[in-house]
Amino acid sequence: MLDWSAARRQMQQLGVVRFHFEDLPGGRARFSCWLPAAGGPRMVQADGDGEAEAVRACLEKARRQLARR
Repeated sequence: MLDWSAARRQMQQLGVVRFHFEDLPGGRARFSCWLPAAGGPRMVQADGDGEAEAVRACLEKARRQLARR
């Protein structure tokens, strides 16, 4: 189960400016978020076997991208 309060805190720490969640066929999910970047926000996206997995994977991917800057 996903703790949306914790996820929102993580998004705030990452500087997420927008996010989107969608259900996919077969019970899968996709979570997308946009990070601030020169030239406009940059999208990070991940799919998972459910909502919680998709959100966790996307936020981890966003953290890795920000660490490489």
